[in-house]
Amino acid sequence: MKMFKRITLDVPRGTSFVLLIMLTFFTMFPTVLSANAILYPEITTKASLLMDAESGIIYIENNIDESLPIASLTKLMSIYVFLEDMDAQEKLTMDSQATISQKAAGIKVENPEISGVYYQVGQKMKVSDLLDLALVYSDNSATIALSELASGSESKHVQKMNDKAKELGMDNTHFYNVSGLTMRDYGSYQIPGTNPGDYNVSSARDLGILTYNLLRDYPEILNITSKKSIDYQGYTYYNWNKMLEGTEDVYSFDGVKGLKTGTTQEAGECFIGYYEAGGKKYVSVVLGANKGGRNRWDETIRMYRWIVKQDLMKFLSKDQKVYSYNVKGAIGGKIDLYPVADIDILSADNIYFSLISKDLNKEYFNDDGILIKDIPAGKTVLTYVYEVPEDSVATNSVLTKDNTLEINLVSKKDIKEENAFLKIFSSIKIFIEELYKSM
Repeated sequence: MKMFKRITLDVPRGTSFVLLIMLTFFTMFPTVLSANAILYPEITTKASLLMDAESGIIYIENNIDESLPIASLTKLMSIYVFLEDMDAQEKLTMDSQATISQKAAGIKVENPEISGVYYQVGQKMKVSDLLDLALVYSDNSATIALSELASGSESKHVQKMNDKAKELGMDNTHFYNVSGLTMRDYGSYQIPGTNPGDYNVSSARDLGILTYNLLRDYPEILNITSKKSIDYQGYTYYNWNKMLEGTEDVYSFDGVKGLKTGTTQEAGECFIGYYEAGGKKYVSVVLGANKGGRNRWDETIRMYRWIVKQDLMKFLSKDQKVYSYNVKGAIGGKIDLYPVADIDILSADNIYFSLISKDLNKEYFNDDGILIKDIPAGKTVLTYVYEVPEDSVATNSVLTKDNTLEINLVSKKDIKEENAFLKIFSSIKIFIEELYKSM
């Protein structure tokens, strides 16, 4: 990702993972790992991905970097940006009232086939109800209303979405609207600068990045996406996700609690799933299903059934201290760091990792590596990136590309910034230490 600041490595490029462990992690791992050949499930969709929801480790990947139409999967980014706006605007809460605009009401009237319910112009709607309608029933008008409430207009919200995609490193993603509709479905409510044939695109990896960050920042979204139905004005509207646990649908699958479906003529059937099993949390992405292959539910079930049968190797534990880092400008100096989540990989033959970079999170550090604001417990402090050999079946991270594995390290307690006086004292101390080393 692009949110980190590169700092000088304390081991040379190409150092074996085992040596790195001896120098910095103080823990020994086997130098050679052995296992039988891994048989992956057959994939028939245009793109598919299965990853660990907490670490970002990819277990199954198929064409994960091609830009493809994503239909209403778009709404996850729309809501992500809305929730960030709600955090930033004190007056915007779950109980805030949105006023339904002519556009939000009229788009469904002009195109009755699109998903959603009918509204009256000027109607007042609570934010919490609009979020339910947008995420459970994939209501396009509700999503537009939320974007107008937070950003003033849909086009301004779309700009925020594209900015967020860029910030997260979603390089194969572009949004034209907040709903996921093809622009021709907007009828007379076209967004300036768009054409009727425009539609939102992303890749399976980018959607994995989006979901990873969304669940990290707003895990409570699962309280909405796991709802089997919602009631609105005397009617019951059912979740489009047929895999939700506890339903009577033939595709209902224990452990599935979200997240979002999407369907258009251009996109085919799409689905981002969230699945819990055996103490693990998984995210799946399926794009372009049911165009000559299996439907999105069958494809997702095959991936879920496959992963629970795999003997995953415990690589790092989130409860295992792996590094003590001297945080410049922080009260207390050295801070114990832990992996943000358990790191489990598929067992494989002859796995070796080489360190590529060790990066500070530049949200909290300046260019000199000095802390510029407090770091809450659980937020990334350091990120290690390793190169994984191409001939290894060890897989990579959804957050990186080109056979690399990313490990984010966090503190279990808040890291507090020193006051101005202590910072001056620390700077003098560092200067003296560096001067002594050079003599």
